Amino acid sequence: MDAPIKVRNLIVIVEALIDVLARETALLKGMRVREITGLQGDKQRLSQAYAENHQLLSKDPAPLQQMSKTERQGLGELLGALQQIVAENARAIEAAKAAGERVLRLLIDSVKDQRNTKTGYTRTGAAGYSSVQRRAPAQAVSIALNANF
Repeated sequence: MDAPIKVRNLIVIVEALIDVLARETALLKGMRVREITGLQGDKQRLSQAYAENHQLLSKDPAPLQQMSKTERQGLGELLGALQQIVAENARAIEAAKAAGERVLRLLIDSVKDQRNTKTGYTRTGAAGYSSVQRRAPAQAVSIALNANF
């Protein structure tokens, strides 16, 4: 593959990866987590292609050295934009994960509160509990989560 083509491939991959990450970040910020599944294949494919191209250019930097100063500056700015969107995407993923964990904690706490609610005293003077606890005093609640972020 000739030098300008190697660099052009890297540029195309980086631009596409920036686009996918920006769309994913917007969906995460909008708490539309289910909608990101359609982007995951593209994100993985582009990330792999970026890593492969980066490795090739690291082994043979001649194509980069053949670029003009202006071209290298443009590539540097593009790579800077990629770093910025990667960081923003990571923050959005962490925020979505934390929000999901908070919801789960609220759900667990709510179930615990329902099970431990005292309703007063029985006829014998013992502490009474809610009907939920009388029906199933020691049963565990099973919750399934999809934690793929």
